[in-house]
Amino acid sequence: MRESINNHSFFVSKMKRFVYIFGIILLAGVLAGCSASKKGASNIGKQEMKAAKARYETVVNRNFDYEYLSAKVKYSLKGKSLGGKLNIEHGKRLCMTVTLLGIEVARVEADEDVLLVVDKFDKVFAALPIAEAVSKLGLQEEAKLETLEALLLGRIYIPGDGTASAKDFKRLTWTLQDDQTLVGRCARNKYLLDYTIGADDYLTQTQVSMPDSHARFIWKYASPISIEGGSMPGVETLSGEGEGKQLSAQLTLSAPSVAKKNWNSFTPTSGYREVTFAELLTILKNLKN
Repeated sequence: MRESINNHSFFVSKMKRFVYIFGIILLAGVLAGCSASKKGASNIGKQEMKAAKARYETVVNRNFDYEYLSAKVKYSLKGKSLGGKLNIEHGKRLCMTVTLLGIEVARVEADEDVLLVVDKFDKVFAALPIAEAVSKLGLQEEAKLETLEALLLGRIYIPGDGTASAKDFKRLTWTLQDDQTLVGRCARNKYLLDYTIGADDYLTQTQVSMPDSHARFIWKYASPISIEGGSMPGVETLSGEGEGKQLSAQLTLSAPSVAKKNWNSFTPTSGYREVTFAELLTILKNLKN
């Protein structure tokens, strides 16, 4: 009995961390979906511009096509880790699972319509209509699942249009830093979206910032993995800050595959109970205590 209680308390703590991690993912994805108000204009010279364009094309040419993608995931926060899996059906849905002792105990699913968080340990789930979340930010027409895919796969995303291609270089404002990193910016009213290309010509960071509220979300990429003639990050560090609060987490991806669909969306049985997101967090808090 004591071992069961300890395992349950361990899971609750991990589940809360997982929800927080995905909160960063979702919010950054929603904000990065804002539409650009105008095309960018570079502030670097003609020769530097030519070199910058070549570096940009090197980055976007590493994008690979896929219909389904899966990878193992390790979630790390405050020195503690938990395993799971990432599954994506391109442009349609995404699922991130959490496992404990090899058994799936929780998952987060998202499509264009709904964000779903499932606590399989306690047989409860919460569903949030995406429209409800983005309407509060005034981004009903801009938030796309493809934005979230681009963040997870370390890709440059052109707001309002989709994953960037070679022809989109001039749609960003480019700045060459002293350390030879190249930063491309998309600006829109209250939001700034910055992509950083490292000296090794890989995308190393995506940043969404809101100057008015002094909030920002940073997604750093490292340890690229080769796949399908292209690449994706092997290590991703997420951080967010605003209103005096800070949060940081890390995702480690491994064994990526573009094999055919091998996962099913969650369908609640009679043994599951639907709750609100507020109720779900309260359940987790009470169980931990």
